[in-house]
Amino acid sequence: MSDTLKLHISDAVARITFNRPDRYNAFDDEMSFAFIDALKAVNKDPAVRVVVLTGEGKAFCSGQDLKAVKDAVSGEAGAPPRDLGESVAKRYNPMMKAIYTSPKPFVCRLNGVAAGAGAGVALACDVVIASEASSLLMAFAKIGLVPDSGISYI
Repeated sequence: MSDTLKLHISDAVARITFNRPDRYNAFDDEMSFAFIDALKAVNKDPAVRVVVLTGEGKAFCSGQDLKAVKDAVSGEAGAPPRDLGESVAKRYNPMMKAIYTSPKPFVCRLNGVAAGAGAGVALACDVVIASEASSLLMAFAKIGLVPDSGISYI
């Protein structure tokens, strides 16, 4: 498992924790793919009866790490430019589908801000338990985008 994501299974409960508190648990490539792997693992594990999602620190998940996207789209940091449609198809669609098609109940322990794709993940869960410090933010329209990460569907 990645340092950007924690998976702990005990007493039939799988706890998945986003672990990039310095970036408000924003999705970068490493955390996105680790999350997809964790979702596949808990959905296949017959010992897991419920899945709890939360974030480390004061945020649940602030969505896509926009600095990582800027660098990838512009080709900075030596990487070839990223196709954003391909990113949605290979990263966000699989994670959302793994949550809302799972026969296991998903509980979101919303401990802070959930923005963009983070809000989509929270809302895909069967139950959301929110702290008083939590909030949901759909900022897509502010940057000229249609909501992704299943938000329109959910």
